[in-house]
Amino acid sequence: MVGSTTCNSDRQFDRFDKSHNGQSRSNSYRESYRKSKDAENYCFCLATLLTVVTHCHAQLTADQISYSPTPVAKGFNIIHCGACGDLDIWAANGVQVTTLEIVSTGGLFRGTKEDFSSTFNGLFDVYTPEKAFKLAPAGFGLDQTTFGNLGGAGNNLTFEDLVQDLRISGSLVGGGSLADAPGGVWIVSAVPEPGTLSMLGLAAGSLLLWFRNRSR
Repeated sequence: MVGSTTCNSDRQFDRFDKSHNGQSRSNSYRESYRKSKDAENYCFCLATLLTVVTHCHAQLTADQISYSPTPVAKGFNIIHCGACGDLDIWAANGVQVTTLEIVSTGGLFRGTKEDFSSTFNGLFDVYTPEKAFKLAPAGFGLDQTTFGNLGGAGNNLTFEDLVQDLRISGSLVGGGSLADAPGGVWIVSAVPEPGTLSMLGLAAGSLLLWFRNRSR
């Protein structure tokens, strides 16, 4: 179909040449037409690639995300620093992601795309207060990578805060959703959950009471 259109177009240009004696102008028009077809084919291929890559791009549910105070050696880690706000990712399981989207419902991302240009350097990459998104068909994440800043310095966001605020989705190299990542998906935060803080307080109080009773 494309070849037929090209031939018909060439014949039209040839007739223009004969009637107007405008060979150079005809060549220019023919070249412009071919470039437009190349651009059209490129867009089609790119759209196909995006469809394939994002086919398994699905949002994780709360029960598909686990908590750890330290990075998990064989999981996909989303590491948040409560002191500085940096949000890092690390595919410690060795399985890279082709897409990763982290949405902050509270618009907690800080900084600009230019601040994190080493990560968000693709044509379709996005970094706004509400969203951080990266597309890399070849995969990324084997090395610990900064994926923006969430909350800024001294935010002290807990795991519970992060799970309530964030919407996480992604796809893996070779197919599958981020939820299928070997070893699971982990949010790593040094700031414990409020429930954990209460338990620690209760344990400390019990220990203090025990020491007092023993000293009597």
